[in-house]
Amino acid sequence: MSYSPLVSYYVKSPNYDPRGKCKIEGFAIHCFPGQITVERGVNAFSYPRDASTNYVVGTDGRIGCAVDDENRSWCTSTELDYNLITIEMATDSYHPYAVNEDAYEALIKLLVDRCKAHGIKRLAWAADADYARGLNLSEDYQNMVAHRWFASKACPGDWIYNREGEIAAEVNRRLGVDPGPEPPKPEPPEPEPQYTTTITIRNLGIDDEGNDVKALQGILEANGHELSWCGGCDGIFGDGTEEAVMDYQRAHGLEADGVVGPDTWGALLKH
Repeated sequence: MSYSPLVSYYVKSPNYDPRGKCKIEGFAIHCFPGQITVERGVNAFSYPRDASTNYVVGTDGRIGCAVDDENRSWCTSTELDYNLITIEMATDSYHPYAVNEDAYEALIKLLVDRCKAHGIKRLAWAADADYARGLNLSEDYQNMVAHRWFASKACPGDWIYNREGEIAAEVNRRLGVDPGPEPPKPEPPEPEPQYTTTITIRNLGIDDEGNDVKALQGILEANGHELSWCGGCDGIFGDGTEEAVMDYQRAHGLEADGVVGPDTWGALLKH
């Protein structure tokens, strides 16, 4: 059994598989919402369930272990877990699931420590989900992955996800290696499309039918002109609808001809 000397709390989870001959090549950082203590995080995996993690970083920066490095945790919903060390981070319980300074610094120290322990010379982040889904890990391109690439989850939350490149660069700086290319920046959201709709309104009168008649009847009823006695909003411009139109026209100083032309439509659509 081996785990980081930075660990101050260890309770072995029953939820793991032996790594066998699989080599540790990278990391998956996860979020554990709620600014949890390291004890709360580790103990969450201390009974049989379908999840676990290698390490937990608590809100105060202390580090715990639930699955030692020899074993694969059940964490990232991918076979890559056989080649990853998984780390649950205490975060806020709401979007974007931010990490505080103490926990962030502890994460960097843990990553540096485990890179040295397992001969990982460099962390790399390319934000390339397809590369990871192909079960690929590379120090030269990408050996950090995100849980959201393999399951319908927001994990690790946008706060961590948008800093994966920054995290890799800082770890590489402390390892004394080339930090690599500038971390990719998240794409700005697509602007909401703007739509313009043009509606052609025809003059309506006795015996006309259609959805525009039904819309007219609905507007008349909304203005207090009862039509249920003559069929309601049935889309047929009959005597009852004509009478309601004439009543509306008289009430609004319009020519009471029972025809819904531009002036009557204009008044109806304002009220």
